[in-house]
Amino acid sequence: MADGIELLQDVLVLSVVVDGTTVVVDVYGSPANVCGTVRIDLPDPARRWAAVDQLTRWERDDTPLTLIVRATTVVLQDDHAAFGPQLAPSLP
Repeated sequence: MADGIELLQDVLVLSVVVDGTTVVVDVYGSPANVCGTVRIDLPDPARRWAAVDQLTRWERDDTPLTLIVRATTVVLQDDHAAFGPQLAPSLP
C-alpha cells in the first residue's frame, strides 16, 4: 500500500444485491486472491439502479476491474474501458 492507497487489479464481481438504499457487491480474484464485500450507500434511486445495472453487466461479462481503496473510499473501475484505446498498441 503506497500513500494509504490499496490497488488491486483483475478483481471480478461475484454478486450484486440491493438491501434498501445499499448496494452490496461481493468481489473476488486478482493475483492476491482477494475475496470481500463492498457496500455502497446510494439513497438516490436513479443512481442506485444505474450502479446496479453497471455492476450486473460487469458480473455477467466477467469484466476484470481495478479495486482502489483509500481510507473509507472504495472505487471499482473498468480500466480496459477507461484506458484501453490509449494503451492499445498503435498500428502502422
